[in-house]
Amino acid sequence: MSRNLRVLFFGDSLTLGVGDPTGQGWVGRAVAACYEHGLAMTAYNLGVRGDTSAHVTLRLAAEALPRIVVGADCRIVLCTGMNDTIVEDGRQRLSTEETLAAYARSLEHAASLGVPVLVFGPIPVAEPSHSKRVARLSRQLDGLCAKTEVPYLGAFTRLQRSTEWTSALAAGDGEHPTGHGYQLLADVAIEVGLLGWFEASEDADRA
Repeated sequence: MSRNLRVLFFGDSLTLGVGDPTGQGWVGRAVAACYEHGLAMTAYNLGVRGDTSAHVTLRLAAEALPRIVVGADCRIVLCTGMNDTIVEDGRQRLSTEETLAAYARSLEHAASLGVPVLVFGPIPVAEPSHSKRVARLSRQLDGLCAKTEVPYLGAFTRLQRSTEWTSALAAGDGEHPTGHGYQLLADVAIEVGLLGWFEASEDADRA
């Protein structure tokens, strides 16, 4: 019997792929890479433009339930943080504490649904002070995931050092890259362990 892998990607406009003229974003490109490695799946892009981590936790259970099938290998990937760290009217949209609390609730929701979850950390943006806040949040999320024994894939450092990523952001709007940038992001997601997380599950099924 073939494996029925279903993956729910919850996030914001970066998850949705805003600014990519192909409409694939990094999620679509990462899923395509999984297929190229022989790993088929049903993928749901549940990115919403403007969403913070708090928004995601409010809608996670309701949007996950119709997509969870008994007998299928269902997975959740969480990828938010860029909007949390935007400063509006002199105040960050969500404090680090609020973001961590929202993530903790999302992890609890996933556990209550019996669905394994992975966190794909927030990524650099063009504006230096904003990017610095994202870097701080990335470290905090890594710590939260270590405490809760949830896999955390961090892409911030790799992308921050990439001149291609910087160019892709400059060609976009500073927060959303061009299509080439989304390809870079998908490549990094695969390299830091997204495909491996899926494949490890497959190996466990065979044991």
